[in-house]
Amino acid sequence: MRILLLLWIAEAARGGKLGIDFSTDELFSITVDGTSWLQGGGASLGHRLRPSGPWRAIKGEDARGKYKGRVRRYKGQSTTVDAWRYNGQGATLDVSYSVYADAIVFTQRFPDGATATASSHGVDGLVSEWPVLGPSAQRLGVLTFGGRFMEKSRAVAWTGAASLESGAYSGPFVLFNGTGDAVVVSAAGEFTVHSHAASARNASAVAFGVLGSVTKIPKGFAVATVLTLGQEGITAAVRHHGQALLRASGTRRSSDYATKFLGYATDNGAYYYYKPQGNYDATLRAVHAYAAKERIPYRYALLDSWWYEKGSGDGVRNWSCTAQAFPGGCQSLSKELGWKFMLHNREWSADNVYASSYSFAVGPPLALPLEQRF
Repeated sequence: MRILLLLWIAEAARGGKLGIDFSTDELFSITVDGTSWLQGGGASLGHRLRPSGPWRAIKGEDARGKYKGRVRRYKGQSTTVDAWRYNGQGATLDVSYSVYADAIVFTQRFPDGATATASSHGVDGLVSEWPVLGPSAQRLGVLTFGGRFMEKSRAVAWTGAASLESGAYSGPFVLFNGTGDAVVVSAAGEFTVHSHAASARNASAVAFGVLGSVTKIPKGFAVATVLTLGQEGITAAVRHHGQALLRASGTRRSSDYATKFLGYATDNGAYYYYKPQGNYDATLRAVHAYAAKERIPYRYALLDSWWYEKGSGDGVRNWSCTAQAFPGGCQSLSKELGWKFMLHNREWSADNVYASSYSFAVGPPLALPLEQRF
């Protein structure tokens, strides 16, 4: 019966350009037009989990279209090797995959929630793994986005986890073969806690799951990873992937001033980052004059953390322009230059001046408990 089920899933998956083909009960390949691009493996909560039952077939239709796939329940062991618990027992993890015409969505769900007394994984690791994807014999390139300011983005040969930026400052990545085929990989939702990193069980493979700093997972919480195929080059594939994410979340793309017009940045890496010529009022006036002379159509400026008053932990104490940065005020300068300002906010300090009127989640976002990030 299991062999028949595996054959049914493989046949259904091969019906589209992007497929999944199981060679054993847990090992599989991600294929493009029948050619293996990635080798995949089973689920983990820091160590390999034991399935508590067989795979069950699923099918349906949602905003991405019709899908077929399977779901399986795994159970952690109530021993010291498994730090994750629910009511003192090993945590339960449901994993599934759904195959669409041009995408595969891998989901991990905690039906009972889970807690851990401490996390040794940190923000660059994971507390759960599904799927785990490694390279195959197919020669591919990878475009990876990463870094606080995207400064670590690059395109290199795909060799597995070592060729990616991973952890808290990682981002989507794109696998490509140089002939137009490209597979975009990213979170399918819950973007603040979804992450990827080298697998704890196979350092050459990249695993996807819950960010390693999380120590408490609410009942029913789920994260998902989506692979989307495009066959008209990287740019078209990324655009197609993004449009599918918008449809899946029911989000409409709004007209954004920052992407519609050209702006001038003063953030980390920019020439005037914390080193103005005199003050920032004079500096931005000089930039504006130069842009007018060279006919550079700036319509806004990004003001980094230098423009406001900081408090404890270097967070925002008062989100107002300081007289040191703008002796004449930033609102009047914005009106005079005809530029809007994009305003930086690192995080709120515990001693911020608004604390008596509003409630704040204080501290760096990655340090906050999972339930405070939504």
